[in-house]
Amino acid sequence: MIELRNLSLSVGDTALLQDINLSVATGETLALLGPSGAGKSSLARLLLRLLEGQPSRTLRHKARHRGFHWSGQAIVAGTDVLSASVGQMRHLRGNQIGLITQSLSDALNPQLTMRAHVAEVLALHQITDITPEQVFATFNLPHGLLERRPAYLSGGEVQRVLIALSLLPKPKCLILDEPTAALDPANQALTVKAMAHGRAQRAQILITHDPALALSVCDHIAVLDQGRIVETGTPRDLQRQPQHPKSRAMIQQPRDTAPGTVTAPSGPDVLRVHQLSHSYDARPVLRNLSFSLRAGECLAVLGPSGCGKSTLARLVAGMEPLQSGRIIWSEATRPARPSPFPCQIGYVSQFPHRALTAHFSVAQTLAEALSLSQGRLRWLLRPRHSDPATRTAICNALTAVSLPTDAPFLARLTRDLSGGEAQRLCLACALLVQPQVIIADEPTSSLDQCAAAEVIKTLSDLKQRAAISILLITHAPAVAQALADQQLTLRQISPPPAAMLRRADQGANVEPTPSLIHAAFMGDRPVRRERS
Repeated sequence: MIELRNLSLSVGDTALLQDINLSVATGETLALLGPSGAGKSSLARLLLRLLEGQPSRTLRHKARHRGFHWSGQAIVAGTDVLSASVGQMRHLRGNQIGLITQSLSDALNPQLTMRAHVAEVLALHQITDITPEQVFATFNLPHGLLERRPAYLSGGEVQRVLIALSLLPKPKCLILDEPTAALDPANQALTVKAMAHGRAQRAQILITHDPALALSVCDHIAVLDQGRIVETGTPRDLQRQPQHPKSRAMIQQPRDTAPGTVTAPSGPDVLRVHQLSHSYDARPVLRNLSFSLRAGECLAVLGPSGCGKSTLARLVAGMEPLQSGRIIWSEATRPARPSPFPCQIGYVSQFPHRALTAHFSVAQTLAEALSLSQGRLRWLLRPRHSDPATRTAICNALTAVSLPTDAPFLARLTRDLSGGEAQRLCLACALLVQPQVIIADEPTSSLDQCAAAEVIKTLSDLKQRAAISILLITHAPAVAQALADQQLTLRQISPPPAAMLRRADQGANVEPTPSLIHAAFMGDRPVRRERS
């Protein structure tokens, strides 16, 4: 049902995919496993012809070819999508080929309820024998979600709704791009269950950097590295005896993140949060939350999807107005020059492509962050990155997050980056601000474990050398264990919350009791409340 023959893709002089040969039959699921930036998402977008290379004209009317160039064949549902017309592709998308995108935040219309989304798909494909309520029942989705808009759904709920919408037209091929990357284990299990619905009637390509997911749900695995397929095989064969070094590095890697040595910081309080509460449409998300953050300290905030982790990050960063409670910054953190912020904050968004300017290159994006940190606001519309000092700072920031520093990568537009590359670019921008506090919302969710370990090492070095404080939002206990000095675990609110403290040597494993908010602190220090 899906057959790729000598498929190659390039942008400018940079090869993204080279000589890809794959075949997926109906009823099979193929995992495309590889590190961040290997070309996995580029392949997914190419199969739906969402990457376009078009001739354009310069000011002197000289024609030149810009964008993506491809060669080979990609037979999907009996049609070569690389040579198909615009009309043919319009018919194939949705009807014959389904796509679950990596950027969950941009996949749904923020103004429509889930009922309206389902009704739109049913009307578009002229499906009249099922109602939105029956659709949600089929995919084990709570009926209460039907009247909600995307902003009031957790990441796991959005992912399961997207899978349901993609499967309604019964496509012959389904491409899932990192469907569980930003989800907690409970929502990962629900998403995997939704992926299996009607699986025997279609061919599936699962794009992932998670070897555990690939080994558990797929029939075959193809390992992609630097745009090439380096090894293919069954999960059993690759787990027992992988042949290529990249396969061994990914499949046989230790399951815990690179360990870190946590030392209790003794600096002054940089931030104090007192009795913080927040709700959306009268639905409480945070209630009476209090904690403090010291200089050079990392506080990890854990919890399932939808428990308020990202809301807390946005409130602390000043991106949402306070409803109840206080956020108090230390006087010592205030910048020397006038600024709307109480201190230099580096914010790493959970949704990197939304945070980046799509028509900026990598170099322009980093130059913009550097201009902001230096107060050169007049350069923001056209950031300058040609002077040696700026280029040196840009290259140092890219090196710190394990991204290339060559000219082709610097010239790439941010919209053409993979999810993992965009995530690391956001972190590089945060580092260029020379922050006193970094608010990192799921900074490793789109990264393979090797890249995640590099990012964790970078944050750990900053914490220890420069006494930078870190508010780390994550659903991965291993990431928190490797980096955090204290750990705050949130649960979804139902009755009034309770709190409990645990020492680091006792661990932070708390039974999943959705009615509680647990505060598990690594260290002896209790919750610090505002002085009266």
